Order: sequence, then structure tokens, then C-alpha cells
Amino acid sequence: MKMIYKAFKEILGILFAENPYVVIAVFGSAILSGVIAPLSVWINGQIFDRGLSVASGELPFNQYIPYLFLFVALALLPVVVGETLAGVYIQPRCQLILRGLTKVRCS
Repeated sequence: MKMIYKAFKEILGILFAENPYVVIAVFGSAILSGVIAPLSVWINGQIFDRGLSVASGELPFNQYIPYLFLFVALALLPVVVGETLAGVYIQPRCQLILRGLTKVRCS
């Protein structure tokens, strides 16, 4: 475990020295993922509770719609942001940095 931590710390230091925005994007997406999980649980509870209120006629359906939109947004956000951010920005830049380092060290 210590070797994995040491290698991760070394790679993170290299990536931060070469392109700090990649490291910031990784930590930003990790924080976003940490916020999405509890928010999703809360939205799911609201959808259930308010759905019962709509079904019993206590709440008009138009007040239920924002929660449905939030539910869909929270379901799609990790996929859209994760695929876009990781696939388009983070992964190619990390590969360029690490390929450049292997060429320099191997030469």
C-alpha cells in the first residue's frame, strides 16, 4: 500500500508541475462527485414524498416538476461531466505529460 501511495504522490507531483489545471480538474470532479451522492439521496426522497402528495391531491403537479428535472439532471450529470471532463480533458493531457516524461527518461 505504501508503494501505491508513493507512486500516486509522485505522479500527482509530476502532473501538477507540468499542468496544474489537470490536477485541479481531477480534484474538482472528485468534490463534485462527493456532493452529488447526498444530493441525489435527498432528491430521491423528495420525489417519493412529493409524488405521494401529488397522487393524493394535496400538491399540484406543477410544483412537482422541478424535482423531476433535478432528478434527471443529477442522473445525467456524472455521466456527461465525467465522460466529457475525463475523456476530453484529463486523460489526453495526462497521457501527453507521461509520454513526454518517458521519452525524456528513456533517452
